[in-house]
Amino acid sequence: MGQASFGISCAALAVLGAFAAQAAIGQEVGPAALGPTQPFLESGDPTPPPPLIYCEHSVEATWYTRFDYFSWNEQNGGDRLLDESGTLYTFGYQRRLGSKRFRLELFDGVVDYSGATQSGAPVESTTAYIGARGEAEWVWDFDIRPAASTSLVAGLGTRIWIRDLRDGTIVGNRTDYAEGYQETWWTIYPYVGLEKKWLLDGGEEVFLSARLGVTAVTYVMPSLVTIAKDSDGNAIGYIDPAPLFPSANMTSQIELGLRYGPLIGSAFFESMTWQESAVARGLYQPDSRMMTIGLKLGLCF
Repeated sequence: MGQASFGISCAALAVLGAFAAQAAIGQEVGPAALGPTQPFLESGDPTPPPPLIYCEHSVEATWYTRFDYFSWNEQNGGDRLLDESGTLYTFGYQRRLGSKRFRLELFDGVVDYSGATQSGAPVESTTAYIGARGEAEWVWDFDIRPAASTSLVAGLGTRIWIRDLRDGTIVGNRTDYAEGYQETWWTIYPYVGLEKKWLLDGGEEVFLSARLGVTAVTYVMPSLVTIAKDSDGNAIGYIDPAPLFPSANMTSQIELGLRYGPLIGSAFFESMTWQESAVARGLYQPDSRMMTIGLKLGLCF
């Protein structure tokens, strides 16, 4: 695991540790932080009812969209093999039923590609991504109140996508090109995390979540790969690849946002990493790292 991946994991561990320490000593949100409440009951009950807060019911649903800066790179022995970067667009739906929460996302985008052929010639091209993700979570609220301020999360996620590396241009050569191919990725990742919410005097809610997981099982299936061409540029040899199984590595995610009534806005960071796979029919998947940094906008009801 590279220095960037190690730093990301340390940052996420630090956030998780801070959350856990706060929960362990039993800190609670003070009465002044709960915001305005309804008037006391006419019966004279001295205990005011809980504040009215959006999206804090046993059943809630959220539709959202996210715009991410996306980065993908592959390395071999510390040497960078390729870089991809650009914008991904995500549309998602989240639903909570008591202590259970479910999430479904669809995403796509076209990003810039910078790499090299097997012979080492530099290549410039684009890569198209399209895929989906599903997650199921169990949420335990530490604080016994209508709006729990601290929650523990345990979840299982799966993500499947097609990585379409398009035909590219050999840098410095206007006639030759590098033939593209596709990869189909499918990964399963368990994770644990903590969530924290602060209620402001005006009724707004600030929330922070962090989680760590493992890309436990990953399947990669490349398409046919050209290995040789004749003097006219026609392909004369292919590799018919077998499935590849990158080894497990870390995944982490951090989100910081604001909820105002039914509206939600947040900043989002995610990292997924994989270690090198075994060789199959002359091909292997190098150490790979994916990172997204973006903005999320949603409507909760």
